[in-house]
Amino acid sequence: RFKVDVGTVLKIYYITDVDGCPKILNAQRVKGIVPVPYIKVVEGRIERNAGKDFAFLKCGAERYFLSPMFVKKNNVGNGEQMRCVVTLDYDQKKDKWNWVGVRKLK
Repeated sequence: RFKVDVGTVLKIYYITDVDGCPKILNAQRVKGIVPVPYIKVVEGRIERNAGKDFAFLKCGAERYFLSPMFVKKNNVGNGEQMRCVVTLDYDQKKDKWNWVGVRKLK
């Protein structure tokens, strides 16, 4: 057993039961970034409006959402340069997939 936080990458071994539900057999932490299409490393400048608890990481024409929890945990400030791991996340309100920051890199 080990602690899993937002941004922890896991390799999960599972089977699917007769009802189609996954049953986890084992899970391991993965060091580094796994080359998959739904995770990437980006670098850019923070855009955070005064009074807002969330921010965006602007990389060229792309903007990546940084949640209030991410902003608070990493003490994110407007104009700061940042390198970050982002992953695809489904936004139910907008009914679409968006890139979201999950881990600040040094």
